[in-house]
Amino acid sequence: MSTTTVESGEFHHKSGDRIGRYVLENPIGSGRLAEVWQAREPLAARHVAVKIFFDRVMQQFEMIRGDCKKQASIEHERVVPIYYCHLDPEDSPGPYYIVTKLMQGSLAGLLRRRPKLPLDEALPIIRDLIEGLTFAHDANIIYREIKPANILFDSAGRAALADFGIAKYLTKSEGTNVLGTLMGTPEYMSPEQGEGRPLTKASDIYSLGAVFYEMLAGKAPFDGPTDDAIIIARAKHDPPPLRQWIPEIPERLELVILRCLDRDVKHRYPDCDSLTRALDWATKAPPAPPNRNVRR
Repeated sequence: MSTTTVESGEFHHKSGDRIGRYVLENPIGSGRLAEVWQAREPLAARHVAVKIFFDRVMQQFEMIRGDCKKQASIEHERVVPIYYCHLDPEDSPGPYYIVTKLMQGSLAGLLRRRPKLPLDEALPIIRDLIEGLTFAHDANIIYREIKPANILFDSAGRAALADFGIAKYLTKSEGTNVLGTLMGTPEYMSPEQGEGRPLTKASDIYSLGAVFYEMLAGKAPFDGPTDDAIIIARAKHDPPPLRQWIPEIPERLELVILRCLDRDVKHRYPDCDSLTRALDWATKAPPAPPNRNVRR
């Protein structure tokens, strides 16, 4: 069964290990909190993805339990579904893990192989993400961690949002820092998130614009030697024009993407519906010029 390639090398388990009722088969990737495996669920005769959390993040289980509840509460085809959570240390011993639908790769993996995507490939991905993000926003949830590694593809090639680990409810006053660590990935977070200010739906619009920019330009809008350098650069400067990297980009589309990336939240699209209308306007073919040779 095909799945994504291994994205990093920290794995504490091996093929054949049993985690609960799941048998690990192939490593998919690992990150700061967990390792992810393709696994087989014999009783259901299906393959799934199992995210196994590292022992060193035990103190973050309150946040991770929130992740599971939030993602499980969003039932939409553009959000990766959670099948099972094993995260309660009071009821059962570790290892602690989450079981989700097995997807077929990530945008991060795709961009490693092909750093620049043509518009006709990148635009459907963005529209898929807008669908999932709209549903989350309608449930009063800000995603806060839109980035290529959290964008997965199903067997039909459609994109979906995964890992609501730092998502927050719009009606709650959670901070943007956990355990003294900035929550989010600097290359994609909005200026207000980098500065620890309150977040809105427009904060997710910024991150979506950063991903769109990278898919087309082959690089993120801002880069630097450290996280702080990226955060400072984004707070003080506008991103380079997309025409600098792709001269053929339609002017309207460049305007839409750069508006998503406006440093001032009040100048961005306030929600996904506004962004959808702007994309429709930007990608609609302009009317043909009149034929000057026709006699009137």
